[in-house]
Amino acid sequence: VYGPWGCGLCMNCRQGMENYCQAPGKPIPGGLGGTDGGMAEFLLVPATRYLIPLGGLDPREAAPLTDAGLTSYHAVKRSVHLLG
Repeated sequence: VYGPWGCGLCMNCRQGMENYCQAPGKPIPGGLGGTDGGMAEFLLVPATRYLIPLGGLDPREAAPLTDAGLTSYHAVKRSVHLLG
């Protein structure tokens, strides 16, 4: 689950850039904008948009991908045009 999400309706959200949402909602309960801090033990998310079946992937192994994985993915995606 990627914590900071957007409205899903603005231009940035529709282009897959929810971290740049132009109309973010109220603070996220359980941290990441709420009062518990970004390292809260639990994060409540709208399941219909953000929880997908992992198949045989252990959620504990997948958790780092929401931050470390997305950071490196973003860097590659933004620089792939430099390869020619």
